[in-house]
Amino acid sequence: MKVTELLNDFERSLRRRDLSPNTIEAYHWALHDLIRTMTLEFLFDVSDLTRDVLEQWQDSQLRRGWVPRTRGLAVTAARQFIRYAIDKEYIVDPKLEGALAKVKQPEPEPHPIPEADLAKIKAYLLPKPSSLVALRDRALFFYVLATGGRVSEILQARIDDYEAPSVIQKGGSRKTLGVPTEAVTLVRDYLAARTDDRSELWIALNKASYLRPMTPAQVRKVWHRLSTQLSLTYWTTHAIRHTCATELLAEEVPHLVIAEHLGHHGVATIANYAKVGDKGRQRVLSVMGGHMRSGILQS
Repeated sequence: MKVTELLNDFERSLRRRDLSPNTIEAYHWALHDLIRTMTLEFLFDVSDLTRDVLEQWQDSQLRRGWVPRTRGLAVTAARQFIRYAIDKEYIVDPKLEGALAKVKQPEPEPHPIPEADLAKIKAYLLPKPSSLVALRDRALFFYVLATGGRVSEILQARIDDYEAPSVIQKGGSRKTLGVPTEAVTLVRDYLAARTDDRSELWIALNKASYLRPMTPAQVRKVWHRLSTQLSLTYWTTHAIRHTCATELLAEEVPHLVIAEHLGHHGVATIANYAKVGDKGRQRVLSVMGGHMRSGILQS
């Protein structure tokens, strides 16, 4: 079977499994890069895929300077694709995926918005503005901050279901976003200024995409514009997510509760999202110093 045809079948299977559109798009991109390598060798059938081809493909990633995270994603996509082809009996070698190296991923560093920057953002956004764009941007920032949601999750919210929306998260499972009353109030201010009949909660308001559902790229433009206006370092939606985890950690919310709020199944990832602030570090020093304090005072 032609590898391009099998790729179409594979992507349909991913949609049936309710994988997120972002995951499917990432797999599509990675596997098309693999197909490109096969095509350069005049290999067009999935049965032409060999260990040599897979190793050549991975070597080309290194030559092109792909970072470990990107290489790891590409290898994961290829592994899933090969397993699918084996299950469909288009590939007969059950050990073929063994040619795919396990890419060691560096420990991700948490990148929350610095405390001083966050204070400036709050001071700028919280006073109620008059324009629809400003009302939307105000509600959007605090909705992301409060829920800790990924941009793909946030953009699924709708006008009739934003106070506790059920969204498909990374990996395809469902979760309910936790939205505090204060964030709901900001969204209501934004919705009260809208006069359209769109059902989506977050809509574009620029001329080119007026009233269309916002895209992740348009959300990034909002953060770019705000950071420029405030003369701050640009932040991403994921940085706001990191900030949510860091703020909860600073308030001594249990790790398991933070993990559930962010949509993780365990607490291990919290260390990758949350940075212990000065207050937390001072508490550690105080606790550990207590082991010596009484003895020093008596001497």
